[in-house]
Amino acid sequence: AQLPPRGVWRAKAGVRYVLLAAWLDRELEPSSAQSADPVGQVLVRRYLAAFGPAASADLRAWCGLAGLPASVTAMRDELVTFRDERGRKLIDLPDAPRPDPDTPAPVRFLPAFDNAILGYDDRSRIIDDAHRLLSVAGERVVLVDGRVAATWT
Repeated sequence: AQLPPRGVWRAKAGVRYVLLAAWLDRELEPSSAQSADPVGQVLVRRYLAAFGPAASADLRAWCGLAGLPASVTAMRDELVTFRDERGRKLIDLPDAPRPDPDTPAPVRFLPAFDNAILGYDDRSRIIDDAHRLLSVAGERVVLVDGRVAATWT
């Protein structure tokens, strides 16, 4: 775990780490890639509630955790699957709202580093490749019909 504070008022400091067991003041059981990880499953459910349907690669890009495929596999009976235009498998919660594709999307002003863009590995669903660097450069963008159309200040 990274210990707080990383710095104090008007002063920077290096990162300090401590073993998670010491931070929690208890021993941790080793996790197994084959076992069902309830914490990973909660993370998958919360991600899909906000960003689904999505590919497993989108989930991994959003949280940076590589061990979630085991959680997705353990949940396969409670998830629904789809295929996108490119044939990729997308997963979602069965009762999640999925509006008709012809539903108009309102204009939205997104702040810098918004998860609507950063929440996916394949950002082409919301931003053209020519403008992909806007998402990691801290630009605030405007969505028109669900796609990045401009920046704003």
